[in-house]
Amino acid sequence: MNANQFTEFTRQLFVAFPSFLGQLSDKSPDLKATMEVWFSVLGGVEFSEALFVLGDWTHGRREPPKAYEYDRIALVVRASAMFTRDKGRQESDLQRRAREKREANGTRKAMFDYGIDRAYVNGVTLTQKLKNNEVTQMEFNEQLAVIISEVR
Repeated sequence: MNANQFTEFTRQLFVAFPSFLGQLSDKSPDLKATMEVWFSVLGGVEFSEALFVLGDWTHGRREPPKAYEYDRIALVVRASAMFTRDKGRQESDLQRRAREKREANGTRKAMFDYGIDRAYVNGVTLTQKLKNNEVTQMEFNEQLAVIISEVR
């Protein structure tokens, strides 16, 4: 995440949760220095990943930090983003291994007949659109549900 993206992320964070800023302003002896530390902590986090965590908080999919955790928000965002990133990698590895196993067993054609390969390609494409901010999380969820329903 670059400096402009960090500024936009914190703006959205404080708009969504105004008490975070109020609490931070009250507790931090140097708000600018605190923001610099947060920027450093979030340096390895993609802007889209940070927004995904914020979206989970605002839409009730994850519990936002409690009042006593406000000084740890950057750490919580980073941990949540890294967890989601690692989970995505694990799923990608599992999907690749499953495809390789199908191909080794000669079942690729049979799987295609059920639409699983098409669903996989559509799911990967949709995930890339989400990462590129071409669709919102809500649009992603709706379109993914359609993809899954077509396979069943």
